[in-house]
Amino acid sequence: MIKWKLIIALVFMVTSNVAFAANYVGVSLGPSELDTTGFENAVATKLYGGIRRKNLGLEFAYLNLGDFKVRNASFAKIEASVIEISGVGYLPMTNQFDFFGKLGFISWDTKGVVNGVEIGNDSGSTYTYGFGLQLTVAEKVSLKLEYQYINDISNASDVSVSSILIGGIVNF
Repeated sequence: MIKWKLIIALVFMVTSNVAFAANYVGVSLGPSELDTTGFENAVATKLYGGIRRKNLGLEFAYLNLGDFKVRNASFAKIEASVIEISGVGYLPMTNQFDFFGKLGFISWDTKGVVNGVEIGNDSGSTYTYGFGLQLTVAEKVSLKLEYQYINDISNASDVSVSSILIGGIVNF
């Protein structure tokens, strides 16, 4: 259900006519790490879209944080994903190079899996922040390098996630 809400929001955002605004969609991937011991790093993938008006923007995203396998027990893992909405501020450094920072709200879902069988799940909401660099390589194409921190993705304990993502953006 959450994935459909994201898709509807992205379609609405991309098809709306906002004066002096630029719409974009993108995909990124990179390592994600839990801030607790006993788990291997995972590979995160992010599908996002947004609207940018001058130096301010609004971004919607689905972020699969990956499968965090338990060290020395490859049959056990935690799967985590989030839906995100963030405000983004851009600081242009040159005509093609921007620094950005963002602050947002997420809804997260996690589940524990042992030998392919789900043994529990959890969900909630929290905040996220990030920053990075964006390079325009062609009129409608940009590259993005981003650090993202997600606070507390567990109701049982204080577990946060950090990700470093690199990706591509198509602007319309």
